[in-house]
Amino acid sequence: MRIAILTSSVDTTNGWGRYTVNLVRALSEQGVACTVFTEDAARPIGLPAVVESLWSRPGSGIRGLLRLMADVATFWQKVYSFDAVHACTETHVFLAWLSCKPYVVSTHGTYMVRILKHRVVGHAAARAFASAGAVIVTSENTYEQIKPYVQVRRTEQLPNGVDTTLFHRDDSVPHSPHTFITVGAIKPRKGQDVGILALALLKRRFPDSRYIIVGKAEFADFRKHLDALISEHHLSSLVIFAGTPSDEELVRLYNSSAVFILPSLVDSSGSFEGYPLSLLEASACGIPIIGSYECGAEHLIRNGENGFLVKSNDVQGLTDAVAILFEDPALANRMGCRAAAIAGELSWKRNAFRVIDIYRDITKNRTCRPV
Repeated sequence: MRIAILTSSVDTTNGWGRYTVNLVRALSEQGVACTVFTEDAARPIGLPAVVESLWSRPGSGIRGLLRLMADVATFWQKVYSFDAVHACTETHVFLAWLSCKPYVVSTHGTYMVRILKHRVVGHAAARAFASAGAVIVTSENTYEQIKPYVQVRRTEQLPNGVDTTLFHRDDSVPHSPHTFITVGAIKPRKGQDVGILALALLKRRFPDSRYIIVGKAEFADFRKHLDALISEHHLSSLVIFAGTPSDEELVRLYNSSAVFILPSLVDSSGSFEGYPLSLLEASACGIPIIGSYECGAEHLIRNGENGFLVKSNDVQGLTDAVAILFEDPALANRMGCRAAAIAGELSWKRNAFRVIDIYRDITKNRTCRPV
C-alpha cells in the first residue's frame, strides 16, 4: 500500500510534526510505503519515507490560493500511483480534496474548527471535510466541537499514540518530590500562567517547589506576561524554562518531576486543546497527570485514578490537586503507575493498525466523488 502523507510539519518539537513522524514510522513498520509532502523545511534523520516539499501555508488570500494551485499542479503529477492520501494536519484538507484520490483527514482540535468558521474558506472547508472517506478525531470533545459545522461521511475516534520504548519510567533519574512540569508550546491556551500562579501558592507550603516549562514561546506578549507574573510573585529561582530539549532529555525531565500539569483553557480566539501528546508521554514515564475539563484531557484522565481533572483557569483547584500529590508520595506513585499502564495500551503500533484498516476501507471504492 502506498500513501501520500500531507502535513504542515515533520519537526518533532511541535505537535503536528510529532504526530506525523510517529505515525509514519509506525505505518512503515507495518509495510506501508509513505511519501511525506510538507511545507516544513525540517528533515528528520531516519524517517522511513521520501519527503517532498509543499508551497501551501495555512491561511487565505490570493497568495495562499496561488500556493495551493501550485501544489495541486505538482501533486497531480505525483499522486497517481498512490492508493490514498492522508492529510495529517487539517490545513491540508483542500489539497487532499483536490487530489481526486480517496483521502482521510486527521484532526487535532482547534484548527479544524477555525477553518470551518472562517468567513472566506469555511464553506469550501465543510465540503472538503464532508468529502473525506474518513475523518479521524482524537477525542469525543473534538468531535462535539466540529459537529455544528459539518456532517462527515465517517468519523473514527482514535486517540494519539505514544512510543513506550522511548517514554518510560526510569528510576535511576533523581526525583524531585515537589517539582511539576508542563510540556507544550508556550501560548495562552496551554495555561502556563495558571501554573505559575499555582506555584506562588504552593511555595508557601512547599518552599522547594519547582515548575519546569518545556516548549517554544509562540507569542512574545504571552511570554512577557509569564515573566511579569514570575517577577511579581518572586519566583525567578523556582521557574525553569527548559526550551525544546531532545527526546532523551525530555524523558529525563518527566522522570525527575512528581506531577505533569496541563491547565489548558479556551483562549480569546476560541482555541481549545485537543488530545495533547504530552499527556501520553508524561503518563508513559509514570507520573500522575492533571488536566482541564472541556478538552481532550477528559478522555485520558480518569479522575482520582491516573491523575486529576480541574476546571479551566482555576488556580486554587490546580493548586489543591498538585498539593494532594506533593503531600502523599505513595498516592502519587500509585497514580503514576496507573498512568503508565493506561499509556501502554495506546501504542503507535496499535494506532497504525487502525489507520491501515481505514485506508483499506476507503480505497475499496476508488472513485472520487466530491460532495
